[in-house]
Amino acid sequence: MSLLGALVVRISDRLLLHQCQTDEKIAPFVWGEVISRCTAPNFRTSSFLSDSSDAAKRFGFHILSDDEIAFAILSEEGTTRRSAHIALDDVAKLFKKMFVEAPSKLSPSSCSVLQQPLLQLLTRHASLDTTVDDKVKQVKRTVEEVKGIALDNVEKVLARGQQIEEIISATDDLQSQAQGFQRSSRALRNQMWWNNSKTKVFIAIGVLVFLLIVYVIFCGGISCN
Repeated sequence: MSLLGALVVRISDRLLLHQCQTDEKIAPFVWGEVISRCTAPNFRTSSFLSDSSDAAKRFGFHILSDDEIAFAILSEEGTTRRSAHIALDDVAKLFKKMFVEAPSKLSPSSCSVLQQPLLQLLTRHASLDTTVDDKVKQVKRTVEEVKGIALDNVEKVLARGQQIEEIISATDDLQSQAQGFQRSSRALRNQMWWNNSKTKVFIAIGVLVFLLIVYVIFCGGISCN
C-alpha cells in the first residue's frame, strides 16, 4: 500500500486547513476533487477517481468526518479500504490531540505544525501495510505450495486406485480364463474317457465275436457235443 497524502478540511466553509503529500506529484485537480467531497458531517466513505492528465491512472480517496472537520487520505488504487480507514482514524486522533481549540478558530497557518507528524504517520502505516502484504503473500505462497502437494498426492492416489482397478480387472479376467480352462479340461477328460471306453467295448465285442467264430468252426455249430 502507498498512502500518497492527506488533508484536513473545515466542513462549514470548506476551508483547507492542512494538506500534505509524499514525494509523488499529485495533480491539483485530484486534490480539488477530494476537497469537493468533504462536505458532509459524520460521514465515512471510499471511492476512486482518475487523473485528468492520465485516464489510466486511478487513485483511491477515503474520507472520514465528524461534526466540524473532515479528514481525507489519497492512496494508490490497490490500497484496501480497511487499511486506509485505519490510517484515517489515526489522522483524526492525531489532529484532535494536537488541536484542542474550536475548529472555527483554526487556520491553515496554525495547522502547519501538523505537517511532519502527519507525514510520519502516513509513512508508518504504509510500511506496516507493506509488511502485512509481504506476510500475506508469503502465506499465499505457502498455501499454493501445500495445494500443489495435495493435488499431486490426490493424483497419485487416483493413479494408484486406477492401477488397483486394473489389477482387480486382470485378476477377474484370469479367474474367468481359469474357470473356462477348468471346464474345457473336464470336458476333454470326459471325452477321452468315453473314447477310451468305446475302444475297450469294441475290443471286447471283437474278442467275443472271434471266440464265437472259433467255437462255431471247431464245434460244428452252436449245438456242438
